[in-house]
Amino acid sequence: MVIAYSFGMTMGCLLDTYGHRVMYDAGSSIGPKLSTIISRGDWFWPHAKSNAIVEIQSRLYEVEIGEVDQQVWDSKSGKFSSVDTWEKLRDNKSEVKWYDIVWFLTAIPKYAFFLWLAFRDIIVTWEHMCRWGSGDSLYLFCRSCQEDRAHLFFECNLNRRVWRALMAGCGIIDHPLTWNLVALWSLQYMKGRSVKATTIKLCFAAITYNLWLHRNALLHGRPPKFEESLLSYIR
Repeated sequence: MVIAYSFGMTMGCLLDTYGHRVMYDAGSSIGPKLSTIISRGDWFWPHAKSNAIVEIQSRLYEVEIGEVDQQVWDSKSGKFSSVDTWEKLRDNKSEVKWYDIVWFLTAIPKYAFFLWLAFRDIIVTWEHMCRWGSGDSLYLFCRSCQEDRAHLFFECNLNRRVWRALMAGCGIIDHPLTWNLVALWSLQYMKGRSVKATTIKLCFAAITYNLWLHRNALLHGRPPKFEESLLSYIR
């Protein structure tokens, strides 16, 4: 192992801790390995030329020199684990309430990914485009209100009727018609892995995805689909 990146268990990476100057103070460079400062089973470090080198040498006693050098992973077991590696790399945040609606065992990947974008409100609606200084803010189908996430999926009269018809087919009559209430509502009807909960989640994802496809088709000049054709297509 190269000297500059050693001592990870006790001191961290030397370059991160002390900067590149420490290599020059040690009369070394990035290339040499640990074997260059070990002699007859003990540390053999050049004469200290800075406080950083003094500190490094004083802490070398915490590192035992064994006969066999081996690779150790920074994990609970000391062995490689893809789970532990992912946990080290990812940015840990609190779990959102709508997690179980999007990611579940039988989720359809393209539906799940789009639904994840929708819940985070990062799909590119005309509302977002107007914030960036371009585009017509009206929803292309009804042209009566600004196209934002709430209107596109729930508040437009056509899309609202589509929601009601398809959710009724899942045995759901009382469901929210505003996006902000969906996450709370889902805790009651979509939690768990039962057949009913899974069916509702798949239906929910299919509706949002296909309403977005319909919106994009209108954007590219295709003729609009009305209630019956949309219901037939989604089913």
